[in-house]
Amino acid sequence: MQPSRHTTYYEVVDALQRGGCPVCALAERSVRHQLETLSYEQVNDPGVRAELRAARGFCRRHAWQFLRMGGTVFGAAIIYNDVLRKVRRELPRRRAGRRGDDGLLGGLLGSGRRGRNLESAECPTCRNEAGAEARYLETIVEHATDPAFRARYEAADGLCIPHLLDALDRADDDVGGFLKRATEQKLGPLLQDLGEFIRKHDYRFRKEGWQGREAEAPGRAVRLAAGEPFSGPGGSSERRSGRSAEASETVDQESGASAC
Repeated sequence: MQPSRHTTYYEVVDALQRGGCPVCALAERSVRHQLETLSYEQVNDPGVRAELRAARGFCRRHAWQFLRMGGTVFGAAIIYNDVLRKVRRELPRRRAGRRGDDGLLGGLLGSGRRGRNLESAECPTCRNEAGAEARYLETIVEHATDPAFRARYEAADGLCIPHLLDALDRADDDVGGFLKRATEQKLGPLLQDLGEFIRKHDYRFRKEGWQGREAEAPGRAVRLAAGEPFSGPGGSSERRSGRSAEASETVDQESGASAC
């Protein structure tokens, strides 16, 4: 007796005809549908917001996918305003030197941290990437006692939250305190810009226009909360363009959102 041919069966058949891995294609479509539904229908749902806070946002890949989908930038601002406010409340209580101990903030944006998914354990490129990350994190922790290095670090964007947590696992109290303070100094202005970004979506304030780096706030928030975007065909050029890329991306998405 043949199994019943439900809708899923025909979706698989259709995907097979299109070429490539059908499971990859259908899983990607499912993710896209979920993120679109979240953005357009559920971003202000208290239960959904609570779930996202508990999960500490999306993993790095899905965080950037969500941000780059047309019309979702406002939703990203709302979600990561929640997430980063949670970070600011909890970060001062995160102790240094707790490698392997999840603790209060352990798992913060946890699905974006290395070594916590099966794919990382199976993929040789992921293993290589994890090794490189460990080397560079150890270097930062080792040199974070140097005043000259600290000045350079404070002048830069610094570590994303997932890598900050990994660095704190390796750090003593002095280095850990420095890294946390440097991040906290960046959280204040970013949360203020996120607040203005959200406020200016109210029709009463839309004509005020963006000030400073407000237009980049969702992209900046995702970078800090989830890490850098995965490299596309252009490799690292996307990261070098940094601020201008975030601004143009937000403007483009805002234009698309306003047309909806």
